[in-house]
This record gives sequence, C-alpha cells and structure tokens, in this order.
Amino acid sequence: MAQNENKIADNNTFYGGQAAMLAALVHHSGHEQFERPEFNWDMASIPTYEENPGIGGQAYPEYAGIASFSENKDAAMEIIKYMVSKEFQLEFSKRGFMPVLTDGEVQAAYGTDAFQGKNQTAVFHLPFAPVMIKTPYDNDVERALTGKKNDLALGKMDINTLLRTAKEEADLKISQNSGN
Repeated sequence: MAQNENKIADNNTFYGGQAAMLAALVHHSGHEQFERPEFNWDMASIPTYEENPGIGGQAYPEYAGIASFSENKDAAMEIIKYMVSKEFQLEFSKRGFMPVLTDGEVQAAYGTDAFQGKNQTAVFHLPFAPVMIKTPYDNDVERALTGKKNDLALGKMDINTLLRTAKEEADLKISQNSGN
C-alpha cells in the first residue's frame, strides 16, 4: 500500500501485474489489458459464504432511461428496446460484455469472440444474490465504514476502533438526516 499512495489494490494494480487476483463482476471485459499476449489470466466463480452456499455476488445494474424533456422519446425507446433485444445482447455477450438477458443461448455465447480458451462459464456458474434493499441511510453508513479501510489495512486502526467510530459517525449522520 505504501508504494501505491496508501491505496488498497484495485483493478489497475491487477492489470499492471501487481495483484494476483481481482474479485469483481466482469464489467472489466473489453479492457485493453486482456488483449496483451503476456497478460496471463482466466476466470473462476467467486467463493460463497457458508451461510449462503451456492449463491454468487449481486449483479451490478446499469440503467438506460429517457429524459422527460427529450424531443425524441419514441426514437430513444426504440434504441433501448434494441439494446435489450436478443440480437444485440447475443453480439454483446460474444464480445465479452455481461448480457442482461438470462437466455441460455446468450449466456453460453459469453466471451466466445473475446476470450478464447478462458473459463467463460464461471461468470454464470452461480446464481446472482438478490439485490439488496437500500434505505436512505445506506450511503452514509457505507461511507463511514469504507472511509476508514485504509487506516485498518495500514495498521493505524484496529477493527474494533474502526467499527465503533464508523457506527458513531453513521449514527450521527442518520440522526442529522432523519431530523431526530
């Protein structure tokens, strides 16, 4: 971490060869590093939790919408319809981008044009975990926890102190935002 400006390893340290593993959804597909011949990589499904065996991570949704002030709402809707069509998703999947369709043919095509000889089936090996129900306070609580992760990793703070101070910070923010 000291060599990385006290930052925890991320996708760039993986692509740069300084991290041996990147546990993430495959939203990194299409990154130019995957095309470097010396970049030796493959895929595996993520580990599961003992209390939730056989369930993978959550899907990371991306949204497409039409602004209320759009002058071409019908044309925009046609584009969105095409983007979620089997025809588009099949080609998208072949190029190594996670498809939104659960269609078996579309999923089986994942990475077939982009990742020859790779374990593409790992992406769909486990069903996605249900999407978490978010409250208006989740972002504040998450920021309180993740804002201290570097101090924990650098040994500047122990886990109990991190949890206590993050709880205090989150409780204060919730109190301020809820009017209590």
